[in-house]
Amino acid sequence: MAEEIVLTSENGKVAIDLNGFHGEGCHALQQALVEAVSGTVLVDKKKADFYKPALKNTSKKTLTQGR
Repeated sequence: MAEEIVLTSENGKVAIDLNGFHGEGCHALQQALVEAVSGTVLVDKKKADFYKPALKNTSKKTLTQGR
């Protein structure tokens, strides 16, 4: 699977869905995206792949924009 970043927004909430990223790179990218949208994390729901060692780690966070 190719690396993919999916950002969706609804009612002032932004969802970040990372697919195909591995290890700490996934977490670092996620943190950078959270900072870029200047939001507060409301939900940090990790996908099953997150818990598989040495395999791709993905996660999904729902944010509110802090303005």
